Formats: sequence, structure tokens, C-alpha cells
Amino acid sequence: KDTVSVPFGFTEREADGKEQTMQKWVCALEDGYGMGIATDTRAAYDLKDGLLRITALRSPAYADHFGVRDSKIEYTDIGVHAFSLAVAPNCGNTADIYKLSETLLTPLPSITGTYHKGKLSGEGSILTLSADNVAVTAFKPAEDGNGYILRLHEISGKSAECSIKIP
Repeated sequence: KDTVSVPFGFTEREADGKEQTMQKWVCALEDGYGMGIATDTRAAYDLKDGLLRITALRSPAYADHFGVRDSKIEYTDIGVHAFSLAVAPNCGNTADIYKLSETLLTPLPSITGTYHKGKLSGEGSILTLSADNVAVTAFKPAEDGNGYILRLHEISGKSAECSIKIP
């Protein structure tokens, strides 16, 4: 079986060797053990006989609805491409591979500063969640200007209680 990310969740599929779509990660599990791959931009994989492969590039004809091909036909995925992959040994906990994929998608920003006096700590967080299997998917001002919107997402398929701390 394989477990694969879909928008705001994941699903299980039978490994049949055919190319399948994914969103951010895929995990191949057998008897509770497995291996996963997280990616920042690739969206397809296949799994058969314990071999997990990511589709790096495809070059089908662009918008080939009629099958007419001449010298002006265009193909997708032509040119230089850059992408990142991360291998996750034993990805049985979907929360862990979810976090790994988010790290690839949202690298930490680098902010350079200098020493200055003040009472605040040199580190901090806008908010802290008490549950490891809950992720923040949105934190933004409300469109009407009255308050904020905080959207949370459970990432392991299990129920969770979560308290939110905003300093």
C-alpha cells in the first residue's frame, strides 16, 4: 500500500505500478515499515514490488487534443528544471512526513539584525500549538478588518485536542 498526500489530507492506495498523482509526499508502507519521499514541486509517483519512484519530468505534447503533429508542436517540461526531494525513512507517522514536506515548501527566511537593548527574547513565535499532529494553514487579518482568521489542519488522521498560545 501507499499513503499519499492530497489537499488538506492523505489517502491510501493499492500499489499497482501505475503512475499516480500526489500533492506533496508519498509513503510506501509494508508491515508498519516504509520509506517516503517529500517533494517541493513534483506531483506524480509509482510504486510496485517495493520500488518507489517519483516522476521527475514528462514531455507529452502540450494540449494534444487532436493528435495532429507538425513542426510547430510544443511539448511540456522542456528546459532546465530544479526541484528538491527529501527521503523519509520509516514514514509511518504521516505528521512527520507532512512536516518534512512543509519544510521543503517554506524554507526559513533569513533575517540579519544587530544587537540592541530590549526586554524581548532573541527568539519567539507568533503562536504555539500543543498538539504535534495539528498544523497552521492560515493566519491572516479578517477581510472586514475585525480580528484575525486562524485555520488549523489535523495532519495524521487521528482526533486531536489542541490549545493555542498567542503571546
